[in-house]
Formats: sequence, C-alpha cells, structure tokens
Amino acid sequence: MRTRERLSQRDNENERKIEPEIGRQIQKLKESKKKKRFRESKREKEGRVCQAYRDTSEETEKEGRVRQAYRDTSEETEKETQRDRMTEPVTHREIKIHNIESRGDVPSMTAVVSLSVAYSNSTESTSYEDLAFVNEVEGHPVNLSREIQVISGSVDNNGEPTLQFQFKYPNTKMLGAYMCSVKGLDDIGRPLSISSTANLTSYSLNTLIDTIYELEANRSASDALVSFLQACVDKQTGLIDSLNKRIYPMLAYGFSASSIFNGHRYYFSTHAQSFSFGSAEFLCNGFGGYVAEMDTHEEVVIVRNFISSFNISEAVWTGATYEAPSGVWVNKHSSTTPNFEWAPGEPANNTCQCFHSKFKGWLGTCECDNITSASSYVCEIPQQTC
Repeated sequence: MRTRERLSQRDNENERKIEPEIGRQIQKLKESKKKKRFRESKREKEGRVCQAYRDTSEETEKEGRVRQAYRDTSEETEKETQRDRMTEPVTHREIKIHNIESRGDVPSMTAVVSLSVAYSNSTESTSYEDLAFVNEVEGHPVNLSREIQVISGSVDNNGEPTLQFQFKYPNTKMLGAYMCSVKGLDDIGRPLSISSTANLTSYSLNTLIDTIYELEANRSASDALVSFLQACVDKQTGLIDSLNKRIYPMLAYGFSASSIFNGHRYYFSTHAQSFSFGSAEFLCNGFGGYVAEMDTHEEVVIVRNFISSFNISEAVWTGATYEAPSGVWVNKHSSTTPNFEWAPGEPANNTCQCFHSKFKGWLGTCECDNITSASSYVCEIPQQTC
C-alpha cells in the first residue's frame, strides 16, 4: 500500500518535472514552425520581388529597344530630310524674273518703247508664250499669266526701264526657256529690237551654285564689254563733236545729204564748178569718205534717184577709173571691179566714171582733168557706229 503511494508520489513528481520541459519543447516547436513559415513567406516575397524586378527589367529593356529604334528612325529621317533639302527643287522657293534694260548696254538704242518676258516649256522650241509686258502706252506692267503673283516695272527713258515678277506657286511645270525682249528706237527713229534667252532646266544645289558662278563670270565679261563699248562711245562722241565743229558746217553749206543706205550716206555737191577728179577725191576723203562707188544695181538706183532731183545737165562724177595697164575699170577707194551698168556705147575713151543726162540714167565716162564746164560729184561717207 505504502509502496504504491510512494510510486504514485514519485510519478507525480516526475510529471511535475517533465511538464515544464514538454512545454518548452512545444514552445520551441511552435517557434520553429513560426520561423519556417516566416522564412517561406520571406522567400515567397523575395521571389515576387525578383519576378517583379525581372518583369520591370524586361519592360525597361523593351522600352530601351523602342527608344533606340525611335532614335535610329529619327536619325534616318533627319538624314533623309537633309538629303531632301540638298535636292529640294528651287521651285519650292520664290522665283523672280527680272528684265532690266540699261541704256548704256545698247548705245545704238536711244529710246525704249517696251519690255516683255515670254516662256516656252521646251528649250529647243522657237515658239514662246507671253507672260508679262510693260510699254509706254499702258504706262504700267500687264500680267498675262495666272501663275504670276507679284509684278512691277515701268518704261523710264530717264533711268532704267524694268520689268519683274514673281510666281505664286513655283513648280516643275515652269521648266523651260524664258526670253526677255526690249523694243526701242535708234538715233534716227528706226525700230530696234534686242532679246536674250535663259533656260531653267535643273534644280540641284550644285547646279544652282554653278549657275551663280557662271553668272558672275558672265557679269565680269559683260562689265568688260560695257567698258569697251563705253570707251568706243566716248571715242566716237569725240569724233562726232570734231566733225560737227569742223566738217559738217562745210557739208551743210556745199552739199545735200541723202538718206542712209547700208550704213552709208551720200552727199551731192550742189555748187558745181570746174573740178578735177583728184580734187573731188581729196574733199571726200577730208569728210571721212570717198567718191561714191557703184557696187550694186540697187546702189546705182539709189544714187541715180537722189541726184536726179537736182536737175543736173552736166556730169556727176562717181568713184571708178580706168586702169590702163590692166585694161579694167576699178573702184578707186576699195579697189573692187564690179559689173558696172554702162550706157549703150560706154565705156568710151575717157578714164573717169560719171552720171550724165546724155546717158539717160546709166553710167558713162567723163574726163578726169582739165574740165572746162561745171561738174558735180557725190561723196559716200560711212556713218559712225561702234
């Protein structure tokens, strides 16, 4: 009995001793499970973070590739734009056409009547369509084309007549040839016309630069030509002044002038007297000419009609003489031997050529020296030009 009680007490004591240990083991087990769950949770979170990082990295990489592709595209686009700019047609910019006439450029044109610009779509064509013009009658520029936006100009003979215009929307259909024309009058009122053409065929920048260089070269050549012409004009002006002061008063007193024929004017000696051919030749040379030479049928008619208005009854000398050694008739000044239109029975025994009433408008022969009767002669004088 007592033994069982003692065993029971011992068991109770052992249980009391074991219970705290069991509690600690249970607590350790709980803490271990808790730590395990924490570690698993931590690893799970880390996995999600890594996955999110990988996703973010992949997205960033994709964005990087997109941005790089965009940069590549932008660079290529910029390059293409630059290439386009290099080859961009000039007609995308403004086109201005100028026609400026300087009176000093054409000394023979003393007055400008009109300026015009015409266009042809082919550089090989001779047919042009008028675009614009300005003249003294209208007094203002006239636009003949729907393509022209701005136009200005005037005919000003005290300054520089001008005509210029600008296209609205320049494009390739304006390729072709442009012709600028100037119409005016010379110093005796005869119509005079000059024109120049320019081709518009290429739009590249290099061609434009080459054209600029060419224009600069042409401008230099033009400046040299203008200087030469100006020097020529100055020289001729001095000569004309000299003639006006010394010679023309003598011509006006003793001669009557014809109209101009082939750049020459004829002067008929109105004071007939006893002169030798040598004296007539000397006087004509002094006026800058020579005894008139009958080179063509047309010239014979011109001179015959001119002298017939003076009712002459004696001889009027012309410029051919008989050369005895060769046996031919020769124009004394030019040494030419044309086929002269002789009167029937001529040439006879005399050695100088002349018109005479007895020859009825044809050429005949007259004495050259020791003339006792009154005779006249005709001087042929070239008109001074540059």
